[in-house]
Amino acid sequence: MVGYVFPARTVCREEFESLGHKGTATTIYYERGTDIVREKGKRAIAVRGTLVVRGHTFDTIERAGGYVYLHASATSYLCHMEESHKFKGRHQIRPVHTIHNAKNQLANILIHAGSVPSNFEGCIGVGIESAQGLRDSRACMAQLFDLLGGFQAGASVWLQVTGDMTEDV
Repeated sequence: MVGYVFPARTVCREEFESLGHKGTATTIYYERGTDIVREKGKRAIAVRGTLVVRGHTFDTIERAGGYVYLHASATSYLCHMEESHKFKGRHQIRPVHTIHNAKNQLANILIHAGSVPSNFEGCIGVGIESAQGLRDSRACMAQLFDLLGGFQAGASVWLQVTGDMTEDV
């Protein structure tokens, strides 16, 4: 597989293809909702949403309340599948973006398994909606990777984000 070093900014599909990679990567559609889930016994909150890939819909939560997030855009984010360096065995999806955290470092915004808002710091969790957040998240992430053709470190996918992050939380 040919490796590319991408700049720390959003790369549009045309620019990606001009680097020699053809536009065969699947697009994931993420729609940020407005419903809030509050984690019992903690101050952590998240926004509910949905993620659709190849016609299959997953429930999502995304940490809210001042955390970093991907901005809704007409331009899709280029993403790469990877294994977490921090959590052994966890497969995740990393969007290419230019968003910085409060420490002025490039934010780690990922799509990964988790069940409650405190499992995320600007990341998007995939699963089945539950009162506390999500359930069956690991199984849903495995199903997501299956829908994307199987987990393959470095493989590219596109992420289309719609819906604004609520600032009222």
